[in-house]
Amino acid sequence: MTTASTAETPQIPQLVFFMDDEAYERLGPVWRHLCVGLVDLPISIRLVTASEQAGELALGPIEVVHHQRWRWPFRKPRLQELLDTLSARPPHLVHALSSGSYPLAAAVAQHFDAELILHLTALRDVEAVLDLPDTARLHLIAATGPLKDEVQRHERISRLPTVLVRPGVRCEGEVSCFVDDDRMPTLLCTSPLERGSGVDTLIDALGLLGERYGDTMTFLLGGGSQEPVLRKQVVRSRLLQRVTFARPLGSRRAVMQGADIYIIPAPETALTATSLQAMGSGMAVIAAEGSVGDFHVGGHTAVVHPPHAPAALAEAIESLLADHQLARRLAQGALAHVKQYHAMSAMAEQTYSLYHELMVKRTTFSLST
Repeated sequence: MTTASTAETPQIPQLVFFMDDEAYERLGPVWRHLCVGLVDLPISIRLVTASEQAGELALGPIEVVHHQRWRWPFRKPRLQELLDTLSARPPHLVHALSSGSYPLAAAVAQHFDAELILHLTALRDVEAVLDLPDTARLHLIAATGPLKDEVQRHERISRLPTVLVRPGVRCEGEVSCFVDDDRMPTLLCTSPLERGSGVDTLIDALGLLGERYGDTMTFLLGGGSQEPVLRKQVVRSRLLQRVTFARPLGSRRAVMQGADIYIIPAPETALTATSLQAMGSGMAVIAAEGSVGDFHVGGHTAVVHPPHAPAALAEAIESLLADHQLARRLAQGALAHVKQYHAMSAMAEQTYSLYHELMVKRTTFSLST
């Protein structure tokens, strides 16, 4: 007996990405690497987004479809407009990259009877999956081990097919921290200037270091509603000469190449590209324990400290300022970890492997003897 595929399923899968502003702001470089990796594979890609920034992902054959934000009372007409736009080439695969785009992606997948893939990069993404009324033909991609474990904690979605695909980032060839002992040590923090981000804890920690802090400069590169409050905290802590609020003119990755220590002062509930880029840039990392990432391994890739504890964070900072060899050893461990587990090519290949598996399941076969 032989098995032959019919012509009902085209050779080239039609994929539609859905991306919102939040997904692009947190993980824009990761999605760019994914798109670049997929361009060379046999797949047709369209990106549906209301974000002007995300339009920068229009690479080569990738088509960007801009749509108006899907809000009441315009949900029905705007959905129909999008369906009409996509109908010339109906999608086989719909891949939503964050929870803000899940409802619209689900509506499009249901209309075209397409496979729906939801990417999990934050704890709120898992909560959003739980809120979906229908999980039939739903497939999940977890960006980290803790996020995959979080899916398993909920009985309603624990049986959904979930694959682990770690985000890929670009790596430097060697570590960059403390390459010149005569250079003033530089600390970076890109956490948002919002409540709960831990930036206030970092400022308190720097204040506790006092004179032990030495000739060191800290740059706070995030933005947010708490910036005026945090600026006043810097003044009260007498850190004006040592702490700078800044906005990088270029990419944050470019800023990292000239810095020594990267600090994550509170647990991250959502994955960010900068956390991995800091490791890939060869910086020494100090991170609060309890984040959704699984790449901050205490004593190997980072100094891990308890959250909301200024004294513990101050001790972690001082340990690296006092021992440059320790800092460089951790930076080397972080760089090696990213190269091994967060390669850009592996991310694209693993994602495409899921697409291919789903397309094979959709294929109709004819049997003949």
